[in-house]
Amino acid sequence: MWSSRYLGEAVIDRNFNPIEKETFSKLMDFCTDLQAKPFVVPDSVDCWIQDLYEYTQQEGISWVPSNQYAAQNYFLQWLQTTTAGKIARDVGKVGVVDGKITFMQVSAMSSIKSTDKISLKETELQKWEEFTKIWQSKLPVTAKSIVQASSDAWGWIPSQKSIQEDSINGVIISACFCFIILLFSSQNIVITTLCLLVLFSIFVTILALMKVFQWDLGLTEVLLMVVVLALSVDNTVHLAHDYSLAPQFNRGGKMRQAYLQKGKTITSSSFSTFFAACFMYGAKITIFQNYAIVVMVTVAVSYIMSMIFFGSLCHLLGPSSGCGDICGRLPGQEHEEELEMIRIKQEMQL
Repeated sequence: MWSSRYLGEAVIDRNFNPIEKETFSKLMDFCTDLQAKPFVVPDSVDCWIQDLYEYTQQEGISWVPSNQYAAQNYFLQWLQTTTAGKIARDVGKVGVVDGKITFMQVSAMSSIKSTDKISLKETELQKWEEFTKIWQSKLPVTAKSIVQASSDAWGWIPSQKSIQEDSINGVIISACFCFIILLFSSQNIVITTLCLLVLFSIFVTILALMKVFQWDLGLTEVLLMVVVLALSVDNTVHLAHDYSLAPQFNRGGKMRQAYLQKGKTITSSSFSTFFAACFMYGAKITIFQNYAIVVMVTVAVSYIMSMIFFGSLCHLLGPSSGCGDICGRLPGQEHEEELEMIRIKQEMQL
């Protein structure tokens, strides 16, 4: 029913007749039952069957459903002369072709929004489907073609599922590319592994903060997860690159050199990105506000994780003396050119 590849064809149910005696009575009960359901917003049910019944009561008309011709005349009179009837006809609550009712709709509001997470919408959809099946078994043959549909929330579920799956695949592919880039830039498997550990920690921290602040993982948030991974890798990859190319042989010296080379740059870029995202928080469109929050939180967490957590890992487990290098460099001889440059600079300063 919700497949965008099959739009379907309109088929008229020849047995459909909502103003038949038994059907009319059952549809009145249907509208009353729908209003009492907890998954329906109170006072949101719009049922023209009830409007037609109220019209006959006000006009003192003796409703004789067993007389089909009289019932048909009363219905057409209500449809053509009353405000409620004209509205029902104009907005598509009821359709008449050649004086015969061909379709009708009873509308009600659900508390579900199109932006809610998939699991919540699927649970709510199941309630509406079960309610429809129950009444499909109760209604006579003149109203067996009853079906429930939504032009917004339900129809968006397949697209939302597809986007969610593609976003998860995007995160996995991005992580693989991060591994390749880190390995290429650092040329060291150990430092690459430490970088991925830091990136995973940043990602999990962002998800944990979203849970703490009760921020549901909806469509917008799923799309922003790819942005989180992209923003998280910058600081770490710069420090990892400088650590690998540092001429010192011990871990402390390498990390100190990385801080000196990239510390100011990383700090400046983090602050500029953070404050630039603050302006987006003033936007009225929700997705821009969410994007601003995600960028600010990601930049802050990424800065702390890269400068403190990654630095601590490198001090404890970082490679030294060529350990983990993938280019076959000999321990103690991996950066002879860098050492020579430092010696020349020191001599020039003297």
